[in-house]
Amino acid sequence: MRFSFAAQAVVLGLLASQPVVADLVDFSAADVARRFVGGPANAASNYVNALSLDRRQGKGKGGGGGGKGKGNAGGAGGAGAAGGAGGAGGAGAAGAAAAGGAGKGKGKNNAANAAQANAANANANANNANANANANNANANANAANAANAANAANAANANNAANANAANANANANANANANAANAANAANANANNANANANNANANANANNANANAANANNANANAANANAANANAANANAAAANCAAINAAATNATAAATD
Repeated sequence: MRFSFAAQAVVLGLLASQPVVADLVDFSAADVARRFVGGPANAASNYVNALSLDRRQGKGKGGGGGGKGKGNAGGAGGAGAAGGAGGAGGAGAAGAAAAGGAGKGKGKNNAANAAQANAANANANANNANANANANNANANANAANAANAANAANAANANNAANANAANANANANANANANAANAANAANANANNANANANNANANANANNANANAANANNANANAANANAANANAANANAAAANCAAINAAATNATAAATD
């Protein structure tokens, strides 16, 4: 389906003003104005009419054929325009050149034929330049996408490294805390054992002191008993001496009495 020249210019200009669609169609309002210079009879308008959104699949359309020759020989066919840059499929293949139509003149307009051929060549060159610019844009977009992917991959790697480092730090902290707790528990057990030993030593010392006191008391009792025995012995000796003295006195008295009697 074809529109009028004015309708095509309006529609294509609106499409080119939208960022997403313009990226798919690959031409700007300036491109539209340049391609429509000279009206529908211009060979570039044939190229625009043949363009379709199949370029999104990397299937560029070839340029239209050159205008019909008006001299003895047919005008040279315009060079096919390069295919539009493909979407995911990459840049489209260059279109094949279309052959010019058969000449209808009688050899009276050679100068006009040459001018038209030159114009067709100029249009073909312009189309090729546009196609090259589109391909360059596609390459630039691909490079930007690759750079973005590389940056995303680097960010993901950095995030993984950071997560691994955090996990390692958490493990190290957990190990350090466990070791410190174990050391504290061991120290507490040792302190408790030392306290128990000290208490046992104190109990032994107290028992030894009590034993010494008991021994001293027993010694004192033995000494007291010995003194008492000595005192009893002395008392017995004194009693014996007194009795002997009494016996001696009695004997002397008896002797004296007997002597006096005699």
